[in-house]
Amino acid sequence: MFAGCPQLRRPGCRGAADPSQSAKTHEPQIDANRPRLSEPTANLSLQLSLSISTELSIPTSRAIVAPGMTIFTAPEKRYQGYIFDCDGTLAHSMPVHYLAWKKAVREAGGQIPEDLFYSLGGVPSRQIVSLLNEKFGSQMDPDGVATLKEAYYVDLLAEVTPIEELITFAREVALFAKVAVASGGILPVVLKTLDSIDFAGFFSVVVTSEQVPRGKPYPDMFLEAARRLDVSPEACLVLEDSPAGFEAAEAAGMDYAVVSRPVSA
Repeated sequence: MFAGCPQLRRPGCRGAADPSQSAKTHEPQIDANRPRLSEPTANLSLQLSLSISTELSIPTSRAIVAPGMTIFTAPEKRYQGYIFDCDGTLAHSMPVHYLAWKKAVREAGGQIPEDLFYSLGGVPSRQIVSLLNEKFGSQMDPDGVATLKEAYYVDLLAEVTPIEELITFAREVALFAKVAVASGGILPVVLKTLDSIDFAGFFSVVVTSEQVPRGKPYPDMFLEAARRLDVSPEACLVLEDSPAGFEAAEAAGMDYAVVSRPVSA
C-alpha cells in the first residue's frame, strides 16, 4: 500500500484546497521581479527539518488535492520543464538509504531515528550529519560519515527498484517537454541510482548537491536545473517526495506535485 495522498501545490494560492475543484482554478500568483537566489525566509531553515514528522504533515494552504492514482496524480496542465527528484520519486531507494545511514551512523557512535531520516529527505548528507550532531550531542565527522554512508548505499544498489508511476510519467512528458533531475545526493551516486532503474542517459540535466551553493530546502538546485533547461522557473513543475524539496520548490516559485512514499503493508 502507499502512505499519504498525492497533491499538486502552487505558490501564491491561498486557503485550503477543495478536492472537487480542477487544478486550473488555482492560478499561481508569482512576483516575476523577485530575486531567485535571495536569502530564504525563516521557514526555509534547516533547523525546521528536525521537527518534521514521518507523516509528512503538509500544510493545506496552497494545496490542490488531486484524486486519481494512489502514489502520484499527473496534473492536467502541461509545463515546459519537469524537474524530478531522484530518491523517493523516481527510485524506491529511501529504505535502502536508511539502511546505509543507520550502519554508517552507528559505526560513528551516533543515532538516526527512522522518522527523522525521512523528514530530512533531500537534505545533503553532510548537512544531515551536522544536524544529527546538533540534535543528539554527537561528534561525528560530517565528511567521513557521509562518505561511508554513500559507500554502503552503493553496495546495496541491487535492492533499489523504480517507482513505476513516475517512470512512466517521465517518459511521457519527455516527448513534449524538457526534463531534469535535481537531487540532494552527489552526482556519482545519483547516476548509479538512475542506472539501476534503467534511466542511464535519459536526463540531459542532472543537478546534485555539490553543484550549487546550497542544497534543499533552498531553491538553488531547482533554479539551476531550470537555467540549464533554459526554461523559466514559473514554467516548471517539480516532482518531489520530501518536505525539504517542497520548501525548495516553493522558494523557487515553481509548481510542484507531491509524490507519496511507498511503504510496506
